[in-house]
Amino acid sequence: MNAAEPVRDHLAHAQFHAREHPTGIGAAVVETRFKDGAHVWDCIVADGHEWHYVRVVGRGVGPFPNISAEDVEQGIEQFAATLPEPDRLRHLLNANPLHIDGNGTVSD
Repeated sequence: MNAAEPVRDHLAHAQFHAREHPTGIGAAVVETRFKDGAHVWDCIVADGHEWHYVRVVGRGVGPFPNISAEDVEQGIEQFAATLPEPDRLRHLLNANPLHIDGNGTVSD
């Protein structure tokens, strides 16, 4: 397996969700870790035309939160729905890093 394959797989996942989600934004968790006292998820977000990385930081969720990768992805997609429709992906990038609480709610 070459280094590009995992990114390609995550990108395909995000693009699939972008096609299926009414916002036109899809997300895929690439990596998760506990860093500097916070749980962090590195994610790919895509709108079907372009993609970027965003970071989601857990607010007080501890090193072993009861938050799945799917919760993070859905939280990003739901947060994207609150952003202005023209250039929604750009607005999402401007909110980076995003934050998630223990209920899976993503905000800026």
